Amino acid sequence: MKIKIGATRFNILTPAIKLFTQMTFSMKAITISIVFVLPTLLLSGYLITDISTKLSLIKREQLGLESARALLPLIEITELQRQRAVEFGVTNAPILGWDTAQASYQDVQQHFKKNAKSSSETLSTQK
Repeated sequence: MKIKIGATRFNILTPAIKLFTQMTFSMKAITISIVFVLPTLLLSGYLITDISTKLSLIKREQLGLESARALLPLIEITELQRQRAVEFGVTNAPILGWDTAQASYQDVQQHFKKNAKSSSETLSTQK
């Protein structure tokens, strides 16, 4: 690309051409390699960081799903009791399966405590 300044023509790449003519072949090869490798390394670093962030998010989601699965029996018992109370119009219906619900609730509490400890340890080791 040439630019006309006054009566002379000036090529934008003239400084680079002069520099390259003064360099040895090995210096030219190293310069060209750096120009091509540097962006590749930079993009690879961004890709690795993005993948690491997504994996961390996926691990947290899996812990949340495990906790939700642990609560499922308790939710089912509660829903069943609500349906029975609506069917019979009873507001103080005895809770059937209360022992099972209590045991399930205690399991859920232990599950949450265990997951909270493991997720905080995982997060502290990732930082």
